Parts: sequence; structure tokens; C-alpha cells
Amino acid sequence: MAWSWAFVTTVVADIDAASKFYAGALGLPAVGEGEFSAIGAEGRMFGLGANARVAVVSPVGEGLARRALDEYRGGLCHVGLAVDRTPSEGTPVRSPLGDGRLVALAGELMLELVEAPGSPSPGMDAAGSTVAELDHVAVAVPDLDAAAGRLNGLGLDEDPPASRWDFPQLQTRNAVFPGHSGYLEINQAFSGEGIFGSLAAARGTAIVGLTLTVGDMDAAVTRLRDSGVGVSDPAPVLARTPAAEDLDLGLSAVVSMKHSHGARLFLFAPSASAPHYGPTSSAVS
Repeated sequence: MAWSWAFVTTVVADIDAASKFYAGALGLPAVGEGEFSAIGAEGRMFGLGANARVAVVSPVGEGLARRALDEYRGGLCHVGLAVDRTPSEGTPVRSPLGDGRLVALAGELMLELVEAPGSPSPGMDAAGSTVAELDHVAVAVPDLDAAAGRLNGLGLDEDPPASRWDFPQLQTRNAVFPGHSGYLEINQAFSGEGIFGSLAAARGTAIVGLTLTVGDMDAAVTRLRDSGVGVSDPAPVLARTPAAEDLDLGLSAVVSMKHSHGARLFLFAPSASAPHYGPTSSAVS
């Protein structure tokens, strides 16, 4: 199945306040608004670099968005993929991007597959934005093999050369599912420590964060700090391949969740050894 990013939603208590962060500090253009019936929410969409959208939403009635806000104070909640064909299974739902199917990945984490023939990239102009594009969405799951099998069964293909890498700093192992631009990453923690381990222990399955590619890490960090946004100092991203080769994939910095209104955002400046996923990836058919 060919796919590209449709949207990622983040649940917030105050859409206007959160919009100031996304439009102001990150410099993202507003690209629409509407209701996301799958999670019981409505809100605004912003162009997330050149290849995706982030929907900043608040609950409407009961549903997953309401539970996310009440139980976890909001944050990243839901992922939508634009696909060239929707599966026969799942619950019919509608978003501002059209009709789709809601299918379970693991636990309460659902994927919304929106039919968009050819799986086009949104193709938005990233000029003026702090970020260039969405590199990947990272998800914590309790069973990597089971979640990978579920995604493969839906028609998303794991990329064998780059999958099942270990990240010693994060105490996690991942599997990668490339789209036309960027990729979906699922992770199983080695222990209850670190970001992935603590989320897995508390929630079982959860969207850990969005990794956003930047062209100039120093410039991106300076811009955000000048806007009053907290950002960690950049640090190397280290990975170990299945062949036990250690790689430095680039630099990463973490945006304060207080200033991003509950969404964990990683800024990423890739090195030459970092994998690139796009139309020529071996997993895109």
C-alpha cells in the first residue's frame, strides 16, 4: 500500500493559545479546520513542513480526545495516513481531508486511513517555517512483533534494511514503515526507563513524539528560544544496526512540552548516515 502523511492530531485545552505556538514559534501556515469524528474533536490544521499537517484540536463531547485531555492532559493522540486504497475492515469515519477507515494498531491507538488516490504529499511551502518536514512519528508498543505484523497486515510494509535498530540512549528497538515522505516508527522499550519505557509502562501504547527535520539546527534552536520556547541543547542520535554497526544519525533537540502544549517534538538535523525515506524506498510500492 502506498501512503503519505495526512495528519497528526494533538489534543489541547486551549486551541487559541496552542495555535500561537504552532503559527508563531514554529511558523507553520494555517491550512484548514474542521471536525475529526474518529476521536470526537475539532480544531485547526497547520502545515507541518512540506509533507504533513498537524491538527490542534479540543474535545467535542465524549471520545478519545476527551479521555486524552482528562487522563493525560492532552498531547499527541491520533495519526491519519493518506492511502491509495482503504482496507475493508475498520469503522467508517470522516476528517477534514475526507472519508476514511479507523483501524486499531494496539490498545487504544488507532490509525485513520484516508483514501487519497496516488497518496499525494500535501506539498505545502515550508518557507518561513522553523522545520522543513515531518521526518517520522514514533509510537511505543508493548510487543514489536505483534504491532509490526498488524501494520504489515494492513498493507504497510516494513523496511528490512533499516528496521529493528537498537537505540541504547533511549533503551528501545524500532521497526520502520516508510511512506512517500518520512516514516512511521514503532518501538518496544528494553526497560521501564526513558521516554519509551515510561510511556509504555503507563499507557501500554502511545504516540511518543514527532521528529521534525530542520535544515539548520543552531538556527532552529535560536529561533525557538528567542520566541520564549524552551529547547534542549542538541545531542547526537546514536543507533546500532542489526549488523552491530554503531551509527551517528545526526543531532536532535527536544522542545519543551509546556511550550508545545503537551506534544513532544524532536528537532532533527540528519547526518549523511541517516536513512532517507521517500518514493524510492524499497518499502514503497
